[in-house]
Amino acid sequence: MRHQTQLAQATDCVVTNFFCAHPTIGLITRKNMPFLGKYCFPGGHFDPGVWDFEKQSFVKLDNIGCDESLEETSSRELSEETHLTVDLKEWKFLMNLTAPDRDPRSDCRRISTAFWKDFGSTEALEKAIPDDDADKWYIVPLMKITKIQMGFDHWLVIDHLQKLWTKFNSIWTKKESSYIHECQGALDNPVCIKFTNDKAFIEVQPFDYGPIVSCPFCGADLTIGPLQLRSYTC
Repeated sequence: MRHQTQLAQATDCVVTNFFCAHPTIGLITRKNMPFLGKYCFPGGHFDPGVWDFEKQSFVKLDNIGCDESLEETSSRELSEETHLTVDLKEWKFLMNLTAPDRDPRSDCRRISTAFWKDFGSTEALEKAIPDDDADKWYIVPLMKITKIQMGFDHWLVIDHLQKLWTKFNSIWTKKESSYIHECQGALDNPVCIKFTNDKAFIEVQPFDYGPIVSCPFCGADLTIGPLQLRSYTC
């Protein structure tokens, strides 16, 4: 016999120090089943609120909350479980996690949206304090995490970030305060590629040509990089 199943939306909070030689990621272990003792992302359920007939809207009522967006859920859950603060606009969408077997609890089917915030330093991640559903807080080398260590289907996110960092690391080399993109085609004709408003431009005095999304010499994807830094050399 089949039973009608309720659906619950959740979010997972991916916080990293990504754009560096040895990237790290913040992970919790859970106080409760399922996946007790496994690495997981901080996160939790979207709170839909309560329908108000007069306002014709979902609202917060008494002790029942109301999240206006999935990004708000992420910021709230991250704060509750780690005391880290992320503004709603700082979250970047990573992926949806929707596999039928991703959560073994049978009370409802849970799907999740993973959002990413890069803190830019491991020291910033060290300020976290585990709380609520989080038992312990770990700062883990991203590239050393394996599938068996992760709870739920959070390995899918780790795998995605590991591949993204491998691609990033093949494009950029850290030199002093800048990242340098070196390719064989540019050795005899160096071109300055700079970032303005998170887009790459070729700088040829006195004009800028762009925006561009790839290196004109080797085709490297220039959208993969530490966008908080504004100048690169190709």
